[in-house]
Amino acid sequence: MLRKRPGGLAAELGVCALVVQTFASRLAFLRRLPGPTGYDYYYYAVQTRSLLERGHLWWPDRSLIFPILATISRATGDVPRAIELVAAGGGALLPLPMYVLARRLDADRLVALAAAAACAASTVYLFLSLEFLKTAFAVVLFTGYLGALFQAVRARSARQRVAAALAAAVWATLAARTHWSMGLLAIVAA
Repeated sequence: MLRKRPGGLAAELGVCALVVQTFASRLAFLRRLPGPTGYDYYYYAVQTRSLLERGHLWWPDRSLIFPILATISRATGDVPRAIELVAAGGGALLPLPMYVLARRLDADRLVALAAAAACAASTVYLFLSLEFLKTAFAVVLFTGYLGALFQAVRARSARQRVAAALAAAVWATLAARTHWSMGLLAIVAA
């Protein structure tokens, strides 16, 4: 259970501001590039276009990233713009579950905020989120899984443990549905 201390709202608002700033900077970076980026860029574009036009993917793929891309493509009217937004969003969301995970491990807001900031500033994760959308989103979901798993371990009552274990199962399922390798990691971590 997390201890309530003064200053909690400021830390949570700091994480939210970090996510917004990270999203904006990644989107600006992507928009400065001369053309499509990412090893799998055209794969995502073809799959999303197929889902929009035919109602199914061109190549079989059970990843949850394609319904997300299709929804954003419908909203923006542009598949390449949707890919940019999802790449920026996938990179920007990691500080949220990292903050929760760090709070579960240490319970100190400053340490958790530093961990979230390290994720936001990570050039490795920037590369990952620009090159491999599915993997980037799966890392976010897997980090959420770890946070819920640690909550289950630290829970004081059986009811809290069951609720946290169910949340961990949902996070792990979503991670595995986004990228199969995260399902393997979830099994190993458990």
